[in-house]
Formats: sequence, structure tokens, C-alpha cells
Amino acid sequence: MYLNLHAHSLYSDGHDTIETMAKVFKAQDHAALILTDHDGLLDPITVVIWQKMLDEAETVSDSLDGYPILVGLEIYVPGASSECLLFGHDACRQWLEILDANSNNELRLPAVKDWLRSMDKNSFSLILCHPSLNCNDSSFYSLMDGYEIMNAGQLWPDDMIDRMKLLMPNAKPFKNLDAHSVSYVDPEVFPCNEISEETAKALFKPYDNKGNMERLIGWIKEKDLLN
Repeated sequence: MYLNLHAHSLYSDGHDTIETMAKVFKAQDHAALILTDHDGLLDPITVVIWQKMLDEAETVSDSLDGYPILVGLEIYVPGASSECLLFGHDACRQWLEILDANSNNELRLPAVKDWLRSMDKNSFSLILCHPSLNCNDSSFYSLMDGYEIMNAGQLWPDDMIDRMKLLMPNAKPFKNLDAHSVSYVDPEVFPCNEISEETAKALFKPYDNKGNMERLIGWIKEKDLLN
């Protein structure tokens, strides 16, 4: 089975509804649909909109016999020239509230790091996505639980992967789709994280959005090979 941690719907710059995406991901043997729409690429996602996404995910899941649909965010971190995948219901809500309170581009990297360090480490996870590694503050990378080594079928160069290993020795590598369309979901064409059926059951059975998210966060933080 497969587990992609990076996908976009019509709520940001994706091309498909949550329902369409869920049907295709399920048909392609993905253990779940994990949505990570941008926090503000087009119209900013507010807490109200994010809750609407959660509600829609629950409705679609019910229509597909409990197929798991989890909602995170892809966030832009000011001062780090980086984007990250953020998971955790409370963390996502807090982040959107922080953005709303700093609507005049007043947010800075030190404040983001202080916020992340103030939270329970087990309540959220953070994955560096399509990394540029341009942040001069190496302590930023120490906050990551994972990093992408592949995005949309493209494997990063060896020297880039080696740098990520040095900067984030305790983080976990992931192969994600960064899917903006269901045309780019087939794992035979676009490689993705592979997991066993046992792991999929442990993470997503029974379907319970909050419980599934908590278990997913724990799995992301595990320092071992994907299984």
C-alpha cells in the first residue's frame, strides 16, 4: 500500500475536489488521502475554511465506507524561505490564528520557532517539503520530524539529500507526490511512500479523524525505515 503526505485540493491550487481525490487515491491503493492545502497561496485559508475542509472530509469519508481523509496544511515559514507540511488539528488551527493576527507580514522566524517549541512535541509533526535549504538558521531544521527526498516523481540530487541528512539527522525521509491533480497519483508512474497493510491498519482502522491524525503524527516521528 501507499501513503502520500502531500496533496492539494480545490481549497488551494489543486484541480480536484476532495471527493474526486479520495475516490482516485482509494482506487490506487493509497491507505488514506492526506490533504495539505496551502495556508495562503490564493485566498488565505482561515480557521473557518479549515474547519469546512474537516467537515467535508468527514462527509466524503462516510460516503466511501470510512476511507480515511486527514487534513493538514502546507505552511510558508517567513524568514526561512521554506515550506513545511504541518500535521495536528490544534497546531493547524493555531497557525492559522497566528497568520490572521499577523496579516501585515509582521511574522518572523524567531516567533515561529518560539511557537513550535511551546507546543507539546507529540501533538504535531513538521516535514520540510521541496526544500531549498536556504535558511541561515540551522536551528530551524532541528525542528523537523521529516523531509522530502522525492516530490512529484523527482528524486532530489544526492548532494541535496546528504545535506538534509546532516542538517536533520533525527528526521525521517519521505517520498511524496505533491499531487495537484488526480492525474499524478498512480504510484506505478509517480513513486510514493510504501507501507505494509499492518501499518495501514494500525494508523487508520477504525477511521477516526482525530485519532488517526494522532497516530499518523506518531508514525512520522518514528526514527526508522518506512514500513
